[in-house]
Amino acid sequence: MDASEKSKIRAAIAALGALTVVFAVAGIAGRDFGRHWDEGRIFRPAHEAILSGSLIPHAHAYPAFAFDVYLASLAPTVLLDGRAAAAELALAPDHRLRVRALFVLLTACAIPWAFWAARAAGADRGAALFAAGAMALSFELSYHSRWVVTDAVAMQFGALCLALALHALARPDERRWIVLAGAAAGLAAATKYNAGIVILTPMAAILATPSLAPAERLRRAASVGFAAALVFLLVSPGTAIEWRAFLAQARQESAHYASGHGGHSVAPGLEHAGRIVVYLATQLFSPWMPAAIALFGASLLGLVRLVRERPRAAAVLLVAALVYLAFMSTRAVMIVRNLLLVAPVLAVGLAFGLSSGLEILARLAPRPPLGRAALRGAVVALGLAQAAFLVHAGRDTAAFDETQMLDRFLAGIAGTPERPIHVSRQIRMLASEGRSQLPAHARHAEADADDHAILMSEVVRILNAWPANVPGRYESFGPADVNFDYYPDWTGRDRVVLVPEEAWARLRGALKGPR
Repeated sequence: MDASEKSKIRAAIAALGALTVVFAVAGIAGRDFGRHWDEGRIFRPAHEAILSGSLIPHAHAYPAFAFDVYLASLAPTVLLDGRAAAAELALAPDHRLRVRALFVLLTACAIPWAFWAARAAGADRGAALFAAGAMALSFELSYHSRWVVTDAVAMQFGALCLALALHALARPDERRWIVLAGAAAGLAAATKYNAGIVILTPMAAILATPSLAPAERLRRAASVGFAAALVFLLVSPGTAIEWRAFLAQARQESAHYASGHGGHSVAPGLEHAGRIVVYLATQLFSPWMPAAIALFGASLLGLVRLVRERPRAAAVLLVAALVYLAFMSTRAVMIVRNLLLVAPVLAVGLAFGLSSGLEILARLAPRPPLGRAALRGAVVALGLAQAAFLVHAGRDTAAFDETQMLDRFLAGIAGTPERPIHVSRQIRMLASEGRSQLPAHARHAEADADDHAILMSEVVRILNAWPANVPGRYESFGPADVNFDYYPDWTGRDRVVLVPEEAWARLRGALKGPR
């Protein structure tokens, strides 16, 4: 290896490290976002396990990986101060913040896994860095990574499984890689049951390896299945020990997703599939819709190129994602954290898509070097802008105080004096208490307004009344802690929300007090 090659490797490692650090810093900075509605499903079983001396959760709506991490975080306190102190710590908000930071770091592992997967699929180092950057600079992955739940970490194990399976495809004589891919699939399933679909990834790699004899294919498939099952049971043994409770809760969750979930309900089939595509295309890779659409388009271009030029690698890359998206489209509930599992696949596609863009410019541009430099510069500029946005979002979430939300609302509407807005009684009281003057266009009666300003906390959350999953529906005047259009039933810090007339008809009956 010559000096030039070593220099390129060092540069790639430095860039990969920088991307990972940005993701980790932004995620950890924003971890104090308030309450999350599902984290209790993790820390309460851990609290009960400490008190009872059990090492398994007795609730099986989630598999046990997240529970195991939370329990492990309490182990030093058990050893030093005893079980009572550890049980108390399990419910402490400050400790939850530490565990949220740990979940950010676990999710950050998806960044090098995406780089590895792109390289194993045949991308050069520069293109593979595009895949890593797509993961590291995604606001969607950033805010999801802070939650002590299952989805982002399961996605990370799915990315590891993908990288190992593609690596195994390129090295058919080394069986250990495909077995490790099976183990990674077991970890994914032990984190989130649905994520077990990634077992199809190493199975596809076995089928796509032409040099394997049929008997060897069977042996490897059996090894992959055994590794996945063994790891799953080691991490989540309660599903076997308490199998009746596990099956009952699994049926309950399946029925829930088949019947609907308030504002997250969606018609199964084409409508659900269409909304999935809209989310992935307009939100996943950038907080700015035009950039997100461009990057998604580049990802699709790259996947098409991969299918044409490297069909075996494409099969390994796509099979689990396509089956998973088809399955999710049959459900009556759309909660977008369930879609994170396909992010590494689209990121690898983006690596090949941007490479294709450079090649197209080389053929069509009158001055190809200038065209390639312009595209690279645009991508780098976008990456820097998104890195700045992520860090800002994390710091804004940490610094936000609910006393700021009225000022943000008033500043946000100041530029649209022609817009008739109805303001709720609670906001009028806040303005009066703070001696703030509502502008004339924010004093309309409910019947005369096009938009309605309310506090997020005014809606009775148990009614699940907020219509979700339409980008651009709401304007949220609060911290940059979540994609409010997709999580309008958020339980973090309060904020002022502008609700359009078409959503107001559903929400107005779920308000707590007089309007």
